Amino acid sequence: MDTVTHALAGAVLYKTGIGGRLGKAAAVVFILGSLVPDLDFVMRIFTNAEFMMKHHRGITNSIFGIPIMAIVFSLLVQKYYKRKGVESNLKELFLFSLLVMVVHNLLDIFTSYGTMIFYPFSFARVSWNVLFIVDFYVAGAFILALVVPLVMRNEIKARVTKYAAEGVLGLFCVYIIIAGVSNSIVKKRVEVVLQNLNITADKIIAYPGPFSPLNWMVVAEDKAGFYVFRDVLRLDAFNIVSYKKYYSDTAGLVNAAKDDPLVDAYLWFADFPYKSSYMDGDDRILEIRDLRFGFFEDKKHFVLRARISKAGELKEVTFEH
Repeated sequence: MDTVTHALAGAVLYKTGIGGRLGKAAAVVFILGSLVPDLDFVMRIFTNAEFMMKHHRGITNSIFGIPIMAIVFSLLVQKYYKRKGVESNLKELFLFSLLVMVVHNLLDIFTSYGTMIFYPFSFARVSWNVLFIVDFYVAGAFILALVVPLVMRNEIKARVTKYAAEGVLGLFCVYIIIAGVSNSIVKKRVEVVLQNLNITADKIIAYPGPFSPLNWMVVAEDKAGFYVFRDVLRLDAFNIVSYKKYYSDTAGLVNAAKDDPLVDAYLWFADFPYKSSYMDGDDRILEIRDLRFGFFEDKKHFVLRARISKAGELKEVTFEH
């Protein structure tokens, strides 16, 4: 999820009152603590695209890294408030810090980017593909839960704050269930279409789009290439005949750039990499895109470009994200 939604989620959890025993430190723990796993973005300043592809949502989002970050964060919060003359319980600081960081991790796993929850022992990315990276329904519901109590009378404001926060978290759980069911439905519908087309898919993944759970893109892969289906949920399974085929052959790029670490990282990261090319003078430009990010085909998002000379030598590799 995006950073703003993570902060809103932390604020809503805080408003439920479950961290009341933390006193003044509660808001800091729930709101700032919910952002701590995103600190790996700081690495962008000191590293390159290859490193970020391999390690973003790695140690700061893993089941091994989160407890360590929760301990460090708790110690820093305790020290800060101690200087202000406010005592706090380290155990409670740690438990609630751990809670909001685990919630952060779950929100990330719900998206399609993938989270390496077992890093550094496994680089496999876990993604449940039920939420778009920026879900306006979720963010809007969180904002509503925080804003509505502000216009209430003082005598009922505390109760409304608690009930609004609890209510929106309950609705969020229902929303996730609906999105999960929708994911299953669209994959089943595409499976029927593929059978009718006599296509045997090796892999089928449904990706949520903006304004999910109503907007889905399903990508299927066979030995010939990739098949992309859109607006699947709105159509009858037997009438889905509109799809676009992409070819998965990336050999031309791999042969020319087989030793380039950025190319290796991109092909490792991508779910469905496909190639296109065009001439720029005497050079051929090979573009590799990942259909996982294919909702906006006209956008130059998450594109790897390799400039290859007439002699077949790699001259330059760039990455646009």
